[in-house]
Amino acid sequence: MQARGVERPAIRRTESQISGARGNRLFRREWLPADPERVLLLVHGLAEHSGRYEHVGAWFAARGCVVHAYDQQGHGKSAGIRGHVRRFSDYLDDLELMLRFVRERHPELPVFLVGHSMGGLVVASFARERGPEVAGAVTSGAALRLSDGVSGAKIFAVRVLSRLFRRRFLQALNHAFQKGQLGFHGAIEALAEPHTFAALLDDCRSREWVVHAKPPFAGPDTVLDYLARYTHRVAIANSRIMALKDGMVTFKIKNRKENRTEQVTVTAVEFIRRFLLHSLPRGFVRIRHYGFLANRNRSKNLTAIRRLMGVSDPPEKHFASVEEMMHKLTGIDISLCPGCHKGRMQLFLEIPKGVARPPNPLVVVAA
Repeated sequence: MQARGVERPAIRRTESQISGARGNRLFRREWLPADPERVLLLVHGLAEHSGRYEHVGAWFAARGCVVHAYDQQGHGKSAGIRGHVRRFSDYLDDLELMLRFVRERHPELPVFLVGHSMGGLVVASFARERGPEVAGAVTSGAALRLSDGVSGAKIFAVRVLSRLFRRRFLQALNHAFQKGQLGFHGAIEALAEPHTFAALLDDCRSREWVVHAKPPFAGPDTVLDYLARYTHRVAIANSRIMALKDGMVTFKIKNRKENRTEQVTVTAVEFIRRFLLHSLPRGFVRIRHYGFLANRNRSKNLTAIRRLMGVSDPPEKHFASVEEMMHKLTGIDISLCPGCHKGRMQLFLEIPKGVARPPNPLVVVAA
């Protein structure tokens, strides 16, 4: 047996997917040392994944432990709605399946369960309700009870919160109607009739409302500060790009933990990959407006509102051309001839889409 604390160099790391207790896909990781003595089965917490325990798996594997970790359903690379489970016992079923999987791979080794945060709750509940034959169970910061500083009145299940919000919203809307504070014009003029408005409220009351809320880890100010940096920005400003040479891109980043600026160099392909991660799919927008600012009828609605308020229309905006934009952003005049740097490029002919195609390489070689 090797002395405690002595690191063992040969560690094999693998990843795979297995079928969960209900047929859902579970992603798993394994750290396998050359001469294992015991097995650890790690269960992560809420809004986490097994990849966060990469350093934990490597540390224990270097000390003679086979380490298995998996992404719970709805987390990481496992299937399921993000952060959602139909019932808590589904977590226990998946842990039981993983324990059986681990035992089949290492039948001769003792198995320890290790759970952090919500994973600690899963491990503790599993040990209490299923009574597994394991060598031990360890929980870290297990979510076993509410802290004394949190009022139970502030803890709502998502469905309860949804129906509470629906009731409060419709009550306030009906109160405003009774006070004559609502106006109905145009296509919705019929809603001014009490029975029609009451029918609308009944219809809204019969539908399920989607409401979800949970406290941010560092407070709402941190969330707003984070989101505000991305609402009107592209992935990276030109001023952050320091160099482009030999297929490598060097750019500046802000290390917020250390509160300092650093430089990072990656390949051009990797830079483009990271840049495209910030490109939204077709039909998605960074900021979606509702009500009179909704995109579909915004211009029409704003014109009507200005007319009713007696406000004049704003001056027409000037939209810069591509040439003007490039010169403003980069200082490069793309209309200038790249050969003589004196004459200006003129549009002679625009090739229709579908007609332009790359040259035949055989013809180029022959020429």
